[in-house]
Amino acid sequence: FAVDSRTGVGKWTFRTKEAVDSAPVVAGKVAFFGCDDGFFYAVRASDGKLLDSVRLGSKLTAAPSVVNGLILIGSEDGVLHALKP
Repeated sequence: FAVDSRTGVGKWTFRTKEAVDSAPVVAGKVAFFGCDDGFFYAVRASDGKLLDSVRLGSKLTAAPSVVNGLILIGSEDGVLHALKP
């Protein structure tokens, strides 16, 4: 879910099939996050609309990071995934 940083009022929610155990990373106008369902999601930060998702396999419980134009996220099976937004 997203909240307005000034008012604390909820702005939108995005439902996944499993738990989201980490913070998202925002790059540009897109929020990226992994999920226990093994999917990596990209949602528009302004309204939570799904832009893309990709199945990476194992649970994605680590917070993603943006490094040199790539989004890095580790999965529970010990794999580090590098994705280009």
